[in-house]
Amino acid sequence: MKCLASGLACLACFLLLPWFSSADEPTDGPPRHVFANKAIKLTVYLPDVDKGYYRGVRFDWSGLIARVEYKKHVLFGEWKTPHKPEDPEGALGTAEEFGILSPPGYKDAKPGETFIKIGVGELKKEKDDNYFFMTPYPLVTTGDWKYTKKNNAVDFEQTLKTDSGWGYRYIKRLALDGDKPAFTIAHELHNTGKKAIETDVYNHNFFIVDDDPIGPNYRVRFGFPAKAPEKHELGELAEVGAEGLVVRRDLGNKTFYVQLDGLTDKAANNHFTVEHLKSRLALCVTGDTALSKFNVWSIKTALCPEPFVAIKLSPGETMKWSSRYEIQEMGAKKP
Repeated sequence: MKCLASGLACLACFLLLPWFSSADEPTDGPPRHVFANKAIKLTVYLPDVDKGYYRGVRFDWSGLIARVEYKKHVLFGEWKTPHKPEDPEGALGTAEEFGILSPPGYKDAKPGETFIKIGVGELKKEKDDNYFFMTPYPLVTTGDWKYTKKNNAVDFEQTLKTDSGWGYRYIKRLALDGDKPAFTIAHELHNTGKKAIETDVYNHNFFIVDDDPIGPNYRVRFGFPAKAPEKHELGELAEVGAEGLVVRRDLGNKTFYVQLDGLTDKAANNHFTVEHLKSRLALCVTGDTALSKFNVWSIKTALCPEPFVAIKLSPGETMKWSSRYEIQEMGAKKP
């Protein structure tokens, strides 16, 4: 399925959905921004050190899409309950993470010294051991966060400077694509410190439709000839073949994981489509930057295609990258 919106499908969106010129902001619960066009409505949680939905030290605090509403359907949602804001894995939706294996500065830091987790802040290393993303490292500072809410977008900016020489300015923009059932997540990372930043970033993409548990209704197609390595953790739950990754049975209390083979260094590989057979909806995601690896992880409450982008910035350098998400209706006629 190509990532081109069907003219007829878009027309149907305009006819069947109400016009959203603006959305009422909720006054209770964690800070969030709700905005919409004629086709889709987004609910996005905002970073807040005291009241934020997510205050853990694993995932980027910005750009957490809690739900996408399209016609009578809802994409994304909470995958882990009960929710705890400080839980390292307590994010949801389009949660992103920098440096899952080893964030900048961790390896060289001694116990009691600090390292950085982009999108979170400056953290303290307490023991002389390997980094583990589920460890609740003490948060020293989040740096300075600010955001700007607009009718069709939300902009985030985090700036951080540490005494140990690390520094960055991180910008993210989450914007609707006109009146199409689509949005883009655009990033800029500026190295403002004295040390080179070498890490990676991926979007966890906690995908689910209408709270339908992950099972045979789901599959993922890739923009490259994906293969599972000889040793993998799919078991009998899923398989990778000509149709992409197909979930073969309900997961129940089990999970699966695979790091895919078949990537090249071409940006064209940065593409995947998650299909939900019951609703006949597909979420097509296309990035503009070559990938370093591609993982898929799943639990019964979320199917997670995880495209990784490598980052290497000398002091003073900047990197930009973006991904576009588009909802399509499977089997819609082409114009």
